Amino acid sequence: MIQGGLPGILAEVRDGDRQWFGTAGVADTRTGRKRSPQDRFRIGSISKTFVATVVLQLAAEGRLSLDDTAEQWLPGVVHGHHHDGAG
Repeated sequence: MIQGGLPGILAEVRDGDRQWFGTAGVADTRTGRKRSPQDRFRIGSISKTFVATVVLQLAAEGRLSLDDTAEQWLPGVVHGHHHDGAG
């Protein structure tokens, strides 16, 4: 990604109590500051494809239904700006 022109990239993986964090490039091209686990970042539109794939796989396995609500699986997470995870 860095060779392709991006100033920096990071990835974080969490699995229960375990966590991995990796970076390449920099967070600030002016100062050369490296990325840190505390940096905030946008995950981008590609994440929709991954989420949809996992949801469809789980539905095919019978582990969830496409009619389930967000509130059922993520209680209290979807709220604000007129959003309601129960509907």
